[in-house]
Amino acid sequence: MDISFSPHGGPQAAERKFLRSPFQFFLNNGYSIFSPNFRGSTGYGLAFGKMVEGDWGYGPRLDNVSGLEWLINNRYAEKGNILLMGEAMVATWPYYFAVPMRIISKL
Repeated sequence: MDISFSPHGGPQAAERKFLRSPFQFFLNNGYSIFSPNFRGSTGYGLAFGKMVEGDWGYGPRLDNVSGLEWLINNRYAEKGNILLMGEAMVATWPYYFAVPMRIISKL
């Protein structure tokens, strides 16, 4: 299965249920969406949000990698078939193929 991995910006932000044009585009083209709320995401209490203070890249990246590994180990995703897209957090993943979300949303 092809997965679109989209970490939200921030890291002190959150993914919420609302219409996202890029997500609709990929869903309509056979992709599943993985957009986790990793440590530091808002809406889970002050302590959870403060988990990234002084650690704005490493901790959230570990959370995302753990999620991706779970998807792969449970056969929801395959290595090599994961598309990375997003905005701010994508800059911390330079060794993956990235699609800037602002460009996709203008299609």
